[in-house]
Amino acid sequence: MILNDKPSNTPESYFNRKKFYSIQCQGIVDYRGIFISYDIGWPGSVHDAKVYKNSSFYKLKNELIIDDDYLLENSVYPISPFLITPFRLSSNRQQKNFNYTHSLHRVVVEHAFGRLKSRFVSLKGCSVKKVKHLILFADCAIILHNFLELNGEIWDLDLNFEDESENQEFEEDDDNEELKLIGQQKRNDIMQQCIG
Repeated sequence: MILNDKPSNTPESYFNRKKFYSIQCQGIVDYRGIFISYDIGWPGSVHDAKVYKNSSFYKLKNELIIDDDYLLENSVYPISPFLITPFRLSSNRQQKNFNYTHSLHRVVVEHAFGRLKSRFVSLKGCSVKKVKHLILFADCAIILHNFLELNGEIWDLDLNFEDESENQEFEEDDDNEELKLIGQQKRNDIMQQCIG
């Protein structure tokens, strides 16, 4: 969510790598593009992986992820048994096919954010001094977006929407090496099931 004005409290933390003021909105959507979990308000300078590690979903993942369930996400995030990312460097045809199939399913997230920002254009550039006002506005926008989508009011997709996280680099966290290995094995198993 872009801020047109410099926030009154610690503005430098809201200045993102693309050289404008923003806050983070990280969301999980279902197959229909309905937001089922979201966190709003981290400063724009904070890496997506840090927002994820502090998100309400991550804190409750053991209650929310049942059996072999998992989320699809881009390679900015750390792979784990409950968060499957594409191969960073697809070295063979199987991995390329997996990445292609992964992106076909993950595009639902990008489209949901695109429709949200098309519906509520001011999310692309809000003029507020207090970040809490933008957080409240974004929260209301997501709730209304879900209501409208569930009631058949499908909005045209904003084709100018850019997934800002795509260009970030994820910094490895050594504490989660075991989760990473289990996640990589699960991704390989999913890949084998898809081609087998």
